Amino acid sequence: PLLPSTKHMINNDVLDKCKKGVRIINCARGGIIDEDALLENLNSGKVACAALDVFEKEPPATDSPLLQHPNLIATPHLGASTAEAQTRVAKEIAEQFLALRDGISTFGCLNAPLLRSALGEPSKADLARKLGMLLYVLEPSASVISVAGDDNKFVPYAVL
Repeated sequence: PLLPSTKHMINNDVLDKCKKGVRIINCARGGIIDEDALLENLNSGKVACAALDVFEKEPPATDSPLLQHPNLIATPHLGASTAEAQTRVAKEIAEQFLALRDGISTFGCLNAPLLRSALGEPSKADLARKLGMLLYVLEPSASVISVAGDDNKFVPYAVL
């Protein structure tokens, strides 16, 4: 992660210790590479080439000298765009909704105190029903986790 201790971890001091022609790849976190130092070392030939999919400022300026450098490959950060990652995220979100519904945890809720007070018992099932129906409409081929609510109505809680 980008912390004060990892910011510009790859900088001129580090690059000075590298062999000429070093290749740099960063697909971890923007900001761990000092982009000014990288550009300087690309221009001097110390860094032969670099490939980045994360930048200090997202999105990077299209007129950035670093992005324009012929020895830089820049791609979008797509770490969570695989089918497997999307499935995993959907399952995690569904588990978080179930934990919230069951009063076990509010993990993942940015406004947990407000949400807890707004979701009284009667509105939980109604909200879950509406969210499940919306998600099912958006992705009809998805599997629906459903249970009967207190009123024995069909309650789709999550779509996977």
